[in-house]
Amino acid sequence: EFTDNGLETRYAAWTRSGTPVTVTASFKRDSYQIFSHLGHKLSELGAEQGAAALKLTDAPVYLIPVKRSG
Repeated sequence: EFTDNGLETRYAAWTRSGTPVTVTASFKRDSYQIFSHLGHKLSELGAEQGAAALKLTDAPVYLIPVKRSG
């Protein structure tokens, strides 16, 4: 967990396991954009009731809160 200039919380996640694992994690927001360690946009993660399942590999992914207009 880290912050961008103290304005929003962002997450980095990965596993040291040689096998992909799925974890359930708690999140502060409802929706996050997931980026690869190379900066490619992968998908959007919806966190229902503050939690979501996330498949992890040995390559880090970065989760950035989605800002909704309105």
